Amino acid sequence: YERVPLDEETIKNYMMIAIRDDIARDVLIEDIERYAGCISDATAAYNSTAPAAPPPAPVAQSPEATAVAQGLQQLVQHLSQCPLNGSEKRQLAEGSKAAEKLKEKLTYGQVEEDVVVQCNRLVSSVLQRDYATASAVQVALVNSHWAAHKDWLKGVKFLCQLAQKKMQ
Repeated sequence: YERVPLDEETIKNYMMIAIRDDIARDVLIEDIERYAGCISDATAAYNSTAPAAPPPAPVAQSPEATAVAQGLQQLVQHLSQCPLNGSEKRQLAEGSKAAEKLKEKLTYGQVEEDVVVQCNRLVSSVLQRDYATASAVQVALVNSHWAAHKDWLKGVKFLCQLAQKKMQ
């Protein structure tokens, strides 16, 4: 069969015809990939017979790690009781996701001990309404650990900012 350059509309039309023709699922996927000239990651995973890697085992948490997780949960709960506008609700949602992500990383020992100590200082500063210290610690964490922890640092910043606005 001859390969010809395809445009998005041609591929979409072909896929719709193939789906309507009630072709067997495996044949359909292979045919579409051959036609489009690519193999997707999803199909590679679907066709793979390799077993999934086991999930990491939880590790014993230090008192600081426990305090961080509990303090962030307390902060999120307190902020959720405050009157919030639309953008503040989005910030809280992002902050809540960040708190969960950090808790997960703490559970599996994926946070360096010095970061845990700084997070503990940040959370306790926010809960004590010492926003200058909390902000300084948050900036230091971003400057020194962004690459490894960007998935939760931005959301924690939102929590700090909301706390400063709402917890006077």
